[in-house]
Parts: sequence; C-alpha cells; structure tokens
Amino acid sequence: MVKLNYINKNFSEEHIVLYRQIDLQKTITKKKLYLILDLDQTLLHTITNVTNFDSDEMKQIISKKTLQKNIFFVRDLHMVTKLRPFVFDFLKQANDLFELYIYTMGTRDYAKVMARLIDPHGTLFGWRIISREDCTIPGKKGLDVVLADEKAILIVDDTISVWSNHEKNLIKVDGFNFFGTGKDMEEIESKDDKLANVLCLLKKIHARFFDIEIDVTKVIDRDVRNYLKEIIDRDVRNNSNVPRM
Repeated sequence: MVKLNYINKNFSEEHIVLYRQIDLQKTITKKKLYLILDLDQTLLHTITNVTNFDSDEMKQIISKKTLQKNIFFVRDLHMVTKLRPFVFDFLKQANDLFELYIYTMGTRDYAKVMARLIDPHGTLFGWRIISREDCTIPGKKGLDVVLADEKAILIVDDTISVWSNHEKNLIKVDGFNFFGTGKDMEEIESKDDKLANVLCLLKKIHARFFDIEIDVTKVIDRDVRNYLKEIIDRDVRNNSNVPRM
C-alpha cells in the first residue's frame, strides 16, 4: 500500500496502475505531459529566521524598488522568500503543455504556503503538492507517490542526489540563491535566465514527443526520457544554451 497523503487516500498497487493508465490517456489526448517542479533554489529562494536577516541585504532591498518585487515576508513561518525571475511566465506557459506538480523536501505546511505565492489563484497545481511527509524513502524523492506514468514525466530540480532513481527524467537547473551570497542582489536577479532556458527545453521536448512524423510508435507508447536525452545531446553538440544536467 502506497500512502498518498497529499490527496488523503490510500491506493493499492492495482488502483495506482489503473489510475495512471487512465490519466495518461487523458493527458495525452489533451497533448499534455507531466512536470514535477522542486521549490527551493528552483522556483524560489527562502531563508529562515527573519531576525538574522543580513542588514546590508536589507539596505539593498529598501533602496532599490526593483528588488522589492516578489519578496515575501512569511511571518507565520519566520521566513523570507524571493521568487525566481520569470517564474510566473514560466508556470503559465508550462501549464499549457504539462500537468504541474510541486515536489519539495520541505514540510507540507511550507509547501502549501509557497504554492500560494507562485499560484495565488490555485489554478496550476490544485491537489498536486507533494512534501517530504509523502516520501517513501527518507531524504529521497520518488515517482512512486506521483499519480502519473514515468514515461511521460519530466522533473526540474536543482539537486540530482534526491532523484537517484529517476535521473533520466531529470532536468538539472542551476540553483537560485538570492540571499546570503554577498553579491549584488540586483545583478543576481537581472542575470538569472535559467527558467527561460528550461522552458525552451521543455517546449522542444513536448513538440518532439507529440510529433507524429518522427516516430512510428503510437504517442501513448512513447517515452519522454528518450526525447530528453536526444535533445540535450543534440543541443550540447550544437553548443546551445541548455540547462546543465
């Protein structure tokens, strides 16, 4: 029995297999795949203990209005969060191509608060928010608690080690560190284009997966991992600007 606490249900293996088959058919019909998104250092950067907030960084934020955009003081959790540049455009465009999941090693309460910051209307993720309480192996993320077929799942995360069993599904993105770097915060924000690069890669993979002319295999039988590797390898050969794996 796999406990899927984030939807408050227990499913047998048989039910999970059946659900994944049905849901895969539905998403393929809609020309969608599945996208698992990490939170910390991927979509945002959060620091804890607001009382120790660096005074020089606070001065930078106060003096530059551009830095104040998308910074949130989460008082209940004693945290400060900065959303990564381009995050809202990224999610909006990715949502047209994928069923979106959040998967974080943070707590469920933290995940829900962060979800409200990046999805204030609750239209992107719905119940698809997975936290560390849902992991079946401590310290590891696994697709066993995701109600989707592995061959149609892509993952975007800044950490490879937590996905040791699913590296073929993973797009590794450089971490977003806004606080505590000692660097100019305005420069950090202005130069961070990683989500735009990831979105470009996702669009290429999606187009390849659904292109009926490139493969005799039925779309529903295709494996997104093959197209991820193919496109990464091709873009590396062509020296394209792709996220580092």
